Amino acid sequence: MKIITTGDGSNTLEHDTIGELYHSDRGAVGESLHVFIGNGLLASDRKAITVFEVGFGTGLNCLLSLEAAQRHNLAISYHAIELYPITAETAKELNYTTDERFIELHTTPWGEQQWITPFFSLTKHRCSLTEFDFSPFREHFDVIYHDAFAPDIQPEMWSEAVFKSLYQASAPNAIITTYTAKGDVRRAMSSAGYRVEKLAGALGKRHQLRGVK
Repeated sequence: MKIITTGDGSNTLEHDTIGELYHSDRGAVGESLHVFIGNGLLASDRKAITVFEVGFGTGLNCLLSLEAAQRHNLAISYHAIELYPITAETAKELNYTTDERFIELHTTPWGEQQWITPFFSLTKHRCSLTEFDFSPFREHFDVIYHDAFAPDIQPEMWSEAVFKSLYQASAPNAIITTYTAKGDVRRAMSSAGYRVEKLAGALGKRHQLRGVK
């Protein structure tokens, strides 16, 4: 993995095989704060929130959710899927924080609920989105971060079938948020049942999508 410094000074990674960045080159932290924290987590009216992240990646969204939980007195049960996790050694080289809990996010066991703090638990699932067993999670998740690689890179992660599975796993009035505003994605989300809206994108990007069940 190659470490890249983005426009806001925060790091991202360049994937070895596909050459795709894990975050926007305009700003990794800025994008995550806008798309997933501001327009996702903090847009929920709940104080006890179950989050599902599509693509744990660098762990940045998880870290920012942990920090938001502290600032806003939230209780978060965080679930994330990742088929190809980065190593703890790589995570240590990223400049997001000096908080040792960031490395703990990467070193906790897979498939087990781990309490990072008394108000924040993390359960990591080592699988792809299409392999994930949603059956125990019907109407379970309050906020979904859809942060897979771009639709032209991973089209299977953005299909109507995938969004139907996510919709069925969404609690009433749940929010799903993602960085893209592609028409095919908007139509797939809408066909799955979400009420979809375009919002201003992060860091000068024109639009992003958010759906509500």
